[in-house]
Amino acid sequence: MHSLTCRSPARTTCFLLGFTALVSFAWIGAANAQSAPVRTYSIPAQSTQQALKALAEQSGRQILFPFDAAKDARSPALVGDYTLSDALLKLTEGTKLDVAEITDTAIYLKARQSKEGQAKAVEAAPQDVVVIGSRIRGARPSAPVIRQTEEEIQMGGFSNVGDALMSLPQAHGGGQNPGVGVSQGSYLNANTNSGSKANLRGIGADATLTLLNGHRLADDSATAGADLSTIPLAAIDRFEVIADGASALYGSDAVGGVVNVVLKRRFSGLRLDARVGGATQGGLGQQQLSLVTGLDGERGGVMIGIDATEIDPIVASQRAYTYAMDGVNTLYPQISKRNVIIAGQYALTPDLDLRFDGLVSRRNSTSIASPVKGEGYQRNGNIAMPETTAHSLFAALDYRLGHGWQVTGQVQSGKDDSQLYGLLYSNGVGAVSALCYCNAMRASEVFAEGPLFRLPGGPVRLAIGAGTRENRMAYTRTLSGNSVGRFDVTRTNDYQFAELSLPLVSKDNSVSFVDRLILTLATRHEAFSDLEDVSVPKVGLVYAPNDTLTFKGSWGKSFKAPDFLQRYNVQQTILRNVSGYGTTFPTGATYLSMSGGNTTLKPERATTKTFTLEYTPKAVDGLTVSLSYFDIDYTDRISVLLTSYTGVLTNPVYTTLVTFNPSQAQINAAIAGAAVGLQVSGSPSRDLTRVIALVDNRWQNASALRLNGYDLAVDHRFTSAAGSEYVLSVSASHLKSRQQLSPTQAYYALSGTVFDPAQLRVRAGLGWRHGGASVQTYVNYMQGLTDDRRQPWVDVPAYTTVDVSGRLQLGEQTHLSLSVQNLFNQEPPLIFTSYGTETPFDTTNHSAIGRYVSLTLSRSF
Repeated sequence: MHSLTCRSPARTTCFLLGFTALVSFAWIGAANAQSAPVRTYSIPAQSTQQALKALAEQSGRQILFPFDAAKDARSPALVGDYTLSDALLKLTEGTKLDVAEITDTAIYLKARQSKEGQAKAVEAAPQDVVVIGSRIRGARPSAPVIRQTEEEIQMGGFSNVGDALMSLPQAHGGGQNPGVGVSQGSYLNANTNSGSKANLRGIGADATLTLLNGHRLADDSATAGADLSTIPLAAIDRFEVIADGASALYGSDAVGGVVNVVLKRRFSGLRLDARVGGATQGGLGQQQLSLVTGLDGERGGVMIGIDATEIDPIVASQRAYTYAMDGVNTLYPQISKRNVIIAGQYALTPDLDLRFDGLVSRRNSTSIASPVKGEGYQRNGNIAMPETTAHSLFAALDYRLGHGWQVTGQVQSGKDDSQLYGLLYSNGVGAVSALCYCNAMRASEVFAEGPLFRLPGGPVRLAIGAGTRENRMAYTRTLSGNSVGRFDVTRTNDYQFAELSLPLVSKDNSVSFVDRLILTLATRHEAFSDLEDVSVPKVGLVYAPNDTLTFKGSWGKSFKAPDFLQRYNVQQTILRNVSGYGTTFPTGATYLSMSGGNTTLKPERATTKTFTLEYTPKAVDGLTVSLSYFDIDYTDRISVLLTSYTGVLTNPVYTTLVTFNPSQAQINAAIAGAAVGLQVSGSPSRDLTRVIALVDNRWQNASALRLNGYDLAVDHRFTSAAGSEYVLSVSASHLKSRQQLSPTQAYYALSGTVFDPAQLRVRAGLGWRHGGASVQTYVNYMQGLTDDRRQPWVDVPAYTTVDVSGRLQLGEQTHLSLSVQNLFNQEPPLIFTSYGTETPFDTTNHSAIGRYVSLTLSRSF
């Protein structure tokens, strides 16, 4: 008897054979699927927006539609027995809405194209919409999803996606962001290249996965994570955020959550946006010019976005509270960037669609650090001049097999090179520093999605697929022309995934206290070329006892692969004197310390849980309330345990790092692994027989992180008798996070301390719109922090700012927008500093910008 066993690297090939067979059988079995039944509806005449909401409640399906296309429209009463298609046609008759597609769980509407060819984005059909939190079309995610459209971002006063994301209470400003200063508590909190990365829950930008149209981009700079600043704001349709572990759906890095930026895929006409702005205290002068154009036809369309931005720096001499710093120190860098992006779709045949997107980006910035006031950076400071270039190409073919099944094949490639140039000065002598974090990525994937069979609550749907991805980092570092570090490493991983949606009960089943019950199961397996294999599951449940209440729950495992620098950065081995220990060790004894990359690192692991209650009361039209509890248990975190070698040989906390009486082979291996051989600190004996200990301070899978808390979201939209539209929103997040540095140490608090997220953040907004005029106001609250870096601990006050934006339609094709952020010019609360280049405030939570005023003129042709 012979058997076929799938082993890596043939595992993906075997999986694809089984995948093809499964899709074929499922497609044949789905051929007998029946159409949706006729239902009795009772919807009064009202605004189209409210009529569609009532239809969603009575049909048990999501209805997604462009808000602007439905404004000012009214729908007639719908009373009687109708098919869903007939009900939609009746409610949207005479409006600017068309039905794009109806799936088993969702309805997608699009804006009807005007004959005048005005510049207007068209809502994509569902096969083009990436629904975050699921690979199944039209699925209801089992965790809350945060969405913001381009218009909502602009009305918040933001000029880029990164700043808009950081305003969310679930996000943290630490990590890679332009305003982050030096010595901000962690090596991860550093402005390396003036890019912008998402950092959900403050876990780290490398533990938040960022997608563009549902696919990855190349990593940016030193750590995992894509650069949001490469995406022009004018080109996006919306961004979506799910603050829940999602590695079973998307793979590595989706621990804190996932951010998906969705581009416009169809656009007709031309739109120009010109923006100028500046901080009223000085600095941050901004000039931004954006262009969006495209074509839209019966078989498809294309959108092209171009953005050019110039930003002036903020320096210490422009802020009174940085009086102790040398005035040339940079608080916010000078930035110059150019971005071009394209996205589109085209129906090659009635059943075959092509989707594509691509981007090209270049960014330069400059920042200065000078440690001594009045001395200037050319004495003992430095000037950094990073230059980043990036590009990405993506293409996908969607083939509709029939009977609800669709197969997608996609390929992509991308590159992100951060060239960090600088001049380092010591006693007036300059040295040229050059460093490159050169990242590249390419991937291919095939997956299918469709119905298998019917349960009482509807069709069981399956998404199944496989792919391969290759990431590469070429790292080089030179100082005055001499190499001080270099590696070029490629990591490949083959993966397979599956997701199953089981609608157990629907409204049609007339089950008491069960209006909807959906169970989702997902799993993913990844085989890496340089790491251990990883398999992760996820389970989700959506339960609605009636039209107004929905309970959601999810449990899953997530992971993050080690960054290239953590695993492959050069190793240093240093010979040190054993001193300060009295008579504990022999006179003249020495020890070796190792630091740098560690090729034995394994993936970080996390267990995540989220439970959500959503409430949409019938008594208050247009009100939605969502309350969520989240819990993350993050283990095998990669960290460096020692910041000082004092006491390392006798402190029991460090026993896992120390090998006493190492063998000659162990000593030789430690020296052989060093990039530049054995180095010395002080004047130790060179006699290696006197080495009594080996201290391994390389990156270790040693730390643990525990997080839990609550998210609140309130959204109330209503129209007054005078025809004015109002939007009241409240978003809040309460976070408790604590860290264990090593298994022998106790947990200590992170949230609520400097350089980590505040325990409570709130953002509340009130919007008004009437005709061509609109006003939006936000209040932002951040709870106070504790500066626990030295005794006695010091309280850092709470921080509250107010933002106001207004928009006025000047003509049929022209809009003027005015935005004032931090209206009352609230200054950041001050903290202790010990070095001249350190900012006297927490730059991960507060900003040196102050009041910022901007004016934007938009013109469509």
